[in-house]
Amino acid sequence: MILRRRAGQVLRRIRPRPLPPPQDTFNAPLYTFKAFAIATAIVVSTASASVAGVMAYLDVRNTTEFAARMRTCVAQSMPILTAKIYRRPTSEDDPPGQHDSSTTFDYDAAQQRLADAFDKGGFDPWAEAAARELEAESEIERARKHTTS
Repeated sequence: MILRRRAGQVLRRIRPRPLPPPQDTFNAPLYTFKAFAIATAIVVSTASASVAGVMAYLDVRNTTEFAARMRTCVAQSMPILTAKIYRRPTSEDDPPGQHDSSTTFDYDAAQQRLADAFDKGGFDPWAEAAARELEAESEIERARKHTTS
């Protein structure tokens, strides 16, 4: 309680006014839903705009046309990669003793061969070793499926 004297007035008691009760209008689930809705709208609109932009740039109307366009683009811009993807394995690719002729593929040994190839020469020898490993694995899988059917 505070007593004040003003010029020509009697002492008067001044009481502080009570504050109004706080209005807690924060609704956490509502704000969470709103944040996810805004983020989802941004992601969907960005993805849709990106797809529409790529479709317009490449002049394609569906995924089949897009796949054909990408195959042509990769074949023209990376002929060495295309030749390696679509070639038949030869005996020179797989030196004797590198892969056994069992019906299972040894993933640990393949991982070690890939690590050795990367350590020796970097990415290019690693990519060639990876292609050899994929061909060896597919050959073993084909042989396994041929014997089981």
